[in-house]
Amino acid sequence: MDGFVPCYCDPVFPFGVGTPTCPKGGCLTYGIFFFLAFSVATAECIRRMWIQRKQWRTAVYISNVMMMIANLCQSLRMVLVLAKVTEIYSTNIILLFGVGFYFASYLWILISWCDIITSVNFNKSVQITFKCIRWAIVFLFVMHFVGWIIAFSIWWPYQVSNIWIASYGFGVSVGYFALGFFIWLEYRSVSNISAHGKNAEKTYRKIVKLVKLSSAVVVTALIMTGVMFGASYILPTTNEQFVGWLFITRSSFVLFTGATLVFFIPSNNKRLTSTSSGTKGSSSEWSEKMNKLEFASGESKEEPEPITPGGDLESNVSSTPVSQSFNVEIGQTGDGTNGSSNV
Repeated sequence: MDGFVPCYCDPVFPFGVGTPTCPKGGCLTYGIFFFLAFSVATAECIRRMWIQRKQWRTAVYISNVMMMIANLCQSLRMVLVLAKVTEIYSTNIILLFGVGFYFASYLWILISWCDIITSVNFNKSVQITFKCIRWAIVFLFVMHFVGWIIAFSIWWPYQVSNIWIASYGFGVSVGYFALGFFIWLEYRSVSNISAHGKNAEKTYRKIVKLVKLSSAVVVTALIMTGVMFGASYILPTTNEQFVGWLFITRSSFVLFTGATLVFFIPSNNKRLTSTSSGTKGSSSEWSEKMNKLEFASGESKEEPEPITPGGDLESNVSSTPVSQSFNVEIGQTGDGTNGSSNV
């Protein structure tokens, strides 16, 4: 672009045409503020990774790693702002791949939730549907990074990047609303097996955490969608507007990661266990299926205790409206195959 003067606040944005100045005070404030914000988020993710180091194979841990990489990329981007770097390619690769890891973190949670649903609902149509949804999410996960590779290869306009981000933000909000609501329905059904005592209270609190996380992600993802879509068409024309424009767009990233850090608290609690001898079979089955929802609070995953089928299990389960959804042996589908989550 003729007359383009890059500003280190955001070297790609075509601000400063015909003007060799850059809003230094605003850029300094912008760089310091968001460096601190993203650095705090990075440190919190590292702290959670340390707390959950014994569950490094769980979806919680993997999601935290991706979130940590995303916040680290944004922190490094702010370091480049403070260093007044105007080189275009490196600054935008760090910025946009950081955004990619945000979505990777959230999409991984959705992948895990699909496994949760197929682990507690053995209906054949549900099994097929959510396995297909799982692979569709994996496809979208891969395509997001493929999209950025294409973007850097052909150097598409920044408006296209904003729309690409907005489309994934909208998709994430829809995914969290749909899967979060479905898991809530599954909880309502499964809890009928044994809906009393300490197990029920623990599981209810776990479900509340899941609903809060789902709601927060839906809201923040929609905010990010609106901001990034609007940023493609509502452009600044002055120094003050330029800095304000940057604050608004980056604040949507902070809100997006904040949804996890605030509503997704790691826990080292033990699995739910059955203590009632009178309803041992049904309570144990209910506890085992509710433990599939461990992703909602980051609880550790241990080997389940074997369930011995007996008269109590049969009599109690047969009276519930969801008895056909569950087999006597935990973690097995109606045809005898393993239905537990591998995440």
